[in-house]
Amino acid sequence: MKQRFEKRDLLYFLITGVLAVIIWFVVLALINPEIRMDFDDVKVTIKGETELLNNREYSILSSTDITVNVELKGKRNAMLSLEKEDVEVVADVSSISGDGENVIQCEVNTPYSEDIVVTNKNQLKITVVVDKIIDKEVDVRLEYSGSLANGLKLGEGRLETETIMVRGPQSEVSKIWYARATAPLTALDDTASMELPITIIDNSGEPMTLTYSQVQTQQVAANIKVLQVVEVPLRVTLVSGGGLTEKEVDVKITPQKVTLVGEKNLLSEIEFLNLGRIDLDGIGDSRTTEMQFLLSSGITCQTDRTSAVVSVTVKDIVVREFALSTSQISVTGADSEYDLSFASQYVTIMIRGNSTLLGRLSAQDISATLRLADIDLVEGEQQLPLSVTLKSKVNATVVPSDYTVSVIATPSQPPEDVE
Repeated sequence: MKQRFEKRDLLYFLITGVLAVIIWFVVLALINPEIRMDFDDVKVTIKGETELLNNREYSILSSTDITVNVELKGKRNAMLSLEKEDVEVVADVSSISGDGENVIQCEVNTPYSEDIVVTNKNQLKITVVVDKIIDKEVDVRLEYSGSLANGLKLGEGRLETETIMVRGPQSEVSKIWYARATAPLTALDDTASMELPITIIDNSGEPMTLTYSQVQTQQVAANIKVLQVVEVPLRVTLVSGGGLTEKEVDVKITPQKVTLVGEKNLLSEIEFLNLGRIDLDGIGDSRTTEMQFLLSSGITCQTDRTSAVVSVTVKDIVVREFALSTSQISVTGADSEYDLSFASQYVTIMIRGNSTLLGRLSAQDISATLRLADIDLVEGEQQLPLSVTLKSKVNATVVPSDYTVSVIATPSQPPEDVE
């Protein structure tokens, strides 16, 4: 009997509890009171950036990764159905009309907006920084890094693109000085074409990272001319003449060598520079002259020199005596009053020149003339001046001297009358 009573009491309590819960939910559903809920770090969605750019040429410079805390109040049923992802916070920037900092009022959207209100709306404001978008033409400058190997010289560098366009906020673009294209020299041994990356340089001369701006051209094509530096000797061509050949002379060229600068294909076959021709005829003991040299187009002298001094000196200069037979002497302007004869068979003549050349000369190469037109002859033996030259065109000279010859003058015999 007691056990039956206990079971009935337990069932009663269970039924009563379930009914109480049901009644509680029914009451809540009928009453549905308002409650408050907070949602922290809700991301703000930026709206109207395209309109701001298109209509006013403004762009947002500040970070758009912004969050706010949202406080909501509404019917319990609606509030309990909300998730953080259901809360949308929007900041419309399309109406911004001035650059710099702008405070934007945020709007909150939820699936149950008619039953939910924002209790901290005045606090839901964000600050964005905007600036006017401009285009700027920036000069591109060619610069170099590293160095060329020995025997090479940097020639002209040329960029195919001399300016680039940069588009961005005025506050950032106005800091740009120029764009630098850097060509590495270390690996170059000949003229080369290459694509060079661009580095933006600010007004202080330092590299600049663009945060908001865009460069329309990231690389530029460049042609870097690399020149060869070659030292070559100077030479002359000697033309034999006056009995002299290159064996009988010494040649000195100052400078002996010059350094040429030019492209590799132009210098590869140049062994020396020829200054031109020197005729050995009539140079005397020596001759010094300045001679110009011509360079092909595209080749220059490192020192801008275009001439050299050439000295040609006859070697082994000696003086040799020649016995000239008086029978070789020509007489001009003879006086008919006298008959002339020479008191000796030979006259000694001194000739100066290269020893080898003089070894090939003989007395037959000497010309002597006795000119009587301006001389008052007297009877008897007398010394008369003799003019001496060399017959052949040789590079030797008659040693200056008062050459004379002894002449005997006798009165001419009148012709006998013929009967």
